[in-house]
Amino acid sequence: MAKRTKKNDPQQKNKKGFDSSKQDTEFSKEFGSAKANQAHKEKAKKARANKKGK
Repeated sequence: MAKRTKKNDPQQKNKKGFDSSKQDTEFSKEFGSAKANQAHKEKAKKARANKKGK
């Protein structure tokens, strides 16, 4: 089994998280997940509206 780490493990505590202020230029042209979800929702709404109209 995998070793379980304690919540107060100093190595875990001092890890740097993801810093969103530093924008990664590699993926800057891609959709963020929120935008992708919104676009998908709009597309699904239009598809449902088209089905109802028929």
